[in-house]
Amino acid sequence: MAARILVVDDDQKKLAVLTKVLSDAGADRAQIDIVQTGADARRQLSENKYDLLLLDMALPFRAEDLPDPHGGTSLLDELVERNIYKRPLSVVGLTAFEDLQLELGDYFKSKLWTLDLYSTSDTGWIERLTAKTKYVL
Repeated sequence: MAARILVVDDDQKKLAVLTKVLSDAGADRAQIDIVQTGADARRQLSENKYDLLLLDMALPFRAEDLPDPHGGTSLLDELVERNIYKRPLSVVGLTAFEDLQLELGDYFKSKLWTLDLYSTSDTGWIERLTAKTKYVL
């Protein structure tokens, strides 16, 4: 069975970039599910098993909500604590905010997950996400 990837992000431009990075790394578009809210991510994770979860840290719970700086960690805490979700094999968190990366770095390390700083000027995150995607695939 082909690997499945869930991308959770509410920014359309960023979603286009992430989808291209995943495709360039070898993921077929049919392998990638995209949602934009914490509620939609929870639904997907309760219904489907994913090999890779790519998660924005500042995430709205519902479409009409503003992004919550801890929306991503709230979802991850639920994944760990509740057995109603099918846990992904690998988690990569992304944030465009350096302060969030610093704040959440130890949390991600403690779970053996990855947290990277999304930046349009630094492509290091693209190289790391490409490597992770190729490994998962």
